[in-house]
Amino acid sequence: MPGSREELAAQLRFVLSERALRVVFQPIFAFREGAILGYEALVRGPEGSQLHHPADLFAAASAQGSVLELNIICIQEVLRSFARHRLPGRLFLNFSPQLLAERGFSQERSRRFLTALGLEPERVVIELTEDFPIVDFRLVKESLLLYRSMGFRVAIDDLGEGFASLRLWLELRPEFVKVDKHFVDGIATDPLKAPFLRAIQHIAESCDSLVVAEGIENADDFRVVKDIGIAFGQGWFIGRPCESPVHALAPEVARANAV
Repeated sequence: MPGSREELAAQLRFVLSERALRVVFQPIFAFREGAILGYEALVRGPEGSQLHHPADLFAAASAQGSVLELNIICIQEVLRSFARHRLPGRLFLNFSPQLLAERGFSQERSRRFLTALGLEPERVVIELTEDFPIVDFRLVKESLLLYRSMGFRVAIDDLGEGFASLRLWLELRPEFVKVDKHFVDGIATDPLKAPFLRAIQHIAESCDSLVVAEGIENADDFRVVKDIGIAFGQGWFIGRPCESPVHALAPEVARANAV
């Protein structure tokens, strides 16, 4: 049964005060290189709590007016966890446009934080989510210029899920575009999904963006995505989210990529 508003508020206060978050990482695979490009970080609330699922966690934060505070804590804990596990490659870091729209970003403070962790900004990809409507594209674009000047790269998440992501692509010209899993899962058997993904790949080539196909769940879909010419893939077939991911490829992934 869902808890009362008071119970959820108390759980949220605990999460925020104790930074009671679990960070897991899901690998992103580079088809051409046959290797892991990097990892997307995903955040969970306390195990067994009503805020374990990220959607419930952020809904509670929204109800309490604590979304920005939660976002900042998530980013800090993800960066700490990535550095602590000494993971190779890039870190895809989920980032709310609402946070970008806030004033007060300090390049010097951000540099100090990353330097203390031993991370270079060039390894971090800001992955913009659609959890908050963008009302000021100009402000978000200007904010991203500051991050890009430091070396950060930009990705648009869940392309195809909503119209906002299409406009973000045109406005922000991200280095990476992540296609929503709905358009990838079952692509080997659905006659409409492959042409859609080919169209996205064609546009990406014109925009100098690299495509990440999300939701690759089996070897057949993996091979179709690869044959279309998509640069990167992500999904349970490649690797499930976990706290300490293995750097080596699973044998079935290596075999599928060799075909």
